[in-house]
Amino acid sequence: LVWTLVTSKTTKHRRNCGSNAFLMSTMASTLSIEAGTLALCLSFVAGLSTLLGGLAVFFVKPHDKGAISLGLGLAASAMLTVSIVDLFLGVAFMLGLFDASICVILGFLTFHMLSRAGPMFLKTMSENAPPGRRLWRLAVLNTITLTAHNFPEGCAVVVSTLQSEKLGLKMALALALHNIPEGLCIAVPAYASGEHSRTTALAMTLFSGMSEPLGALLSLLLLQPLLTPERVNYALSFVGGIMIYVSTTELIPEGLRQEQPLHFATGLIVGTFIMSVSLMMLS
Repeated sequence: LVWTLVTSKTTKHRRNCGSNAFLMSTMASTLSIEAGTLALCLSFVAGLSTLLGGLAVFFVKPHDKGAISLGLGLAASAMLTVSIVDLFLGVAFMLGLFDASICVILGFLTFHMLSRAGPMFLKTMSENAPPGRRLWRLAVLNTITLTAHNFPEGCAVVVSTLQSEKLGLKMALALALHNIPEGLCIAVPAYASGEHSRTTALAMTLFSGMSEPLGALLSLLLLQPLLTPERVNYALSFVGGIMIYVSTTELIPEGLRQEQPLHFATGLIVGTFIMSVSLMMLS
């Protein structure tokens, strides 16, 4: 009789524990799905803000040297500020100076080799090339670089949102703010080159921005077991090296060729200010 009572109580306890474990697992799964959906929506909004910067093409005329110089100055300062302050120094604070330096150097050297022996559209053009062709190449380079930059940012939104919805919202707002000048970096040289229409320039900015929700989606579906803040930071610092290369060897020299120093300096100051504000919000 005693054995029967003990056995029945133990069985009931195990059943209760099993049902409680199942309930907890279901609740955790539901919360994970809700957080994942929120992360995807936030990354989509942040990526879509790139298109806002692309609307600058409606205020620019093809071959307008002043607007081209202003846009290139803004693009160079924005990319340098993000690369040095956030993708290098910020990552060095978390991963260590040595690891961050190696990743940045690898990114810089990788794009340097691609510009020498890579596809034709990545190879450096001579100074005698038509200005429109050089600007179009810069627009393509900016699109590739910022697309690679936005992809791990989508992963970062996922990591932040899964930790805290409030943290994910703050990160998405800060990313949306600094995606606006990134859209301008792509659209202005693309349209000002005179090679293509405003629609093409806007499509390029949208393509670059949508790599952010794509990164978030792949993180949720495939990379979530492998995704850690450290790995995201390694990827971001590698992309930072690419951005430093493009801004110092391509954007700044082309901006100076326009011979509009006041416009170029204004772009440098405005780009640095906007990116500094967004990075302050992000931190």
